[in-house]
Amino acid sequence: MKEELENARVKYQAAMSMSSFEGEVQWSRYSAILLVNTIFIAIIGFSYGIEFKGSYRLFRTVAPLLGLLLCFLWYQMTDRGFIWMNHWITEARKIEDKQLKGEINPVNAGQELKSKIGAGVTKKASFLVIGIIAFVYLLMLLLAID
Repeated sequence: MKEELENARVKYQAAMSMSSFEGEVQWSRYSAILLVNTIFIAIIGFSYGIEFKGSYRLFRTVAPLLGLLLCFLWYQMTDRGFIWMNHWITEARKIEDKQLKGEINPVNAGQELKSKIGAGVTKKASFLVIGIIAFVYLLMLLLAID
């Protein structure tokens, strides 16, 4: 029985570590792509300050399309990251429920808090930022086509 409890603790710690690791990777990737988008939008914006030449018109059309593609990929990576973080938290919750009842329960306690304050706000906000940037690219594309 003691060995089984120790195994459960090790599995629980591994699940929590993986969740933490996935979170760090998720937000590092998110921040990096946000920075790339910011630079890309700035470069497109600066192209409007340059005297009109045919190649700039092509750039102003193609660059927003590439930006929209980047936003689509960013959305996919962010969604996948949230899936992995949720997977490891779910695994930890299962271990708490089945093997560590009353001994270790921060995930379940956190779940109770989520139900009180609302869950998913960070995920929704991160997708909203992606949507806003995609909208900016779409506006830039419409300006270029006009």
